[in-house]
Amino acid sequence: MPSFMPLSTRYKKPFSNENETLVVQFSVKHKQGIHCGGGFVKLFPDTLNQEDMHSESEYYIMFGPDICGFGNNKVQVIPHYQGRYHENNKTIKPRINKDTHLYTLIIRPDATYEVKIDNQQVAAGDLEDDWDFLPPRKIKAPYTRKPRKWDERLQTEDPEDKKPEFF
Repeated sequence: MPSFMPLSTRYKKPFSNENETLVVQFSVKHKQGIHCGGGFVKLFPDTLNQEDMHSESEYYIMFGPDICGFGNNKVQVIPHYQGRYHENNKTIKPRINKDTHLYTLIIRPDATYEVKIDNQQVAAGDLEDDWDFLPPRKIKAPYTRKPRKWDERLQTEDPEDKKPEFF
């Protein structure tokens, strides 16, 4: 059985979801059950050569269930941003059985997202919080130390401070 079975279609013209909500929705049914594999949808750039499409072809978004063994099962939501693929920091559990399941990814212009399985929300949040698109807000500096004379007090008094005359 092949490990990669691509199926693709090309839109008549490329689309943009700039300032629009993007909804990716599809159904998956694993008739024989599944022990290790996936049921993904990938949105490719319009430069994709469909005759030469393979598992390493560049994509914009990969979305769908990734099932491998008992403990490594998750719904992948992997966008391509600034030359890198970014995996979600949350673990979203897929439905693992022989039933048909409807997977929905919603990405809104306000940089929020939602993942639904069978029309039930299973994950939601802010893109910047749940993916490592941006560098950390605090720079990790493990060798940095406080100066020896660091003042730990939360507040200090100013001996030259005086109340205004109108008090």
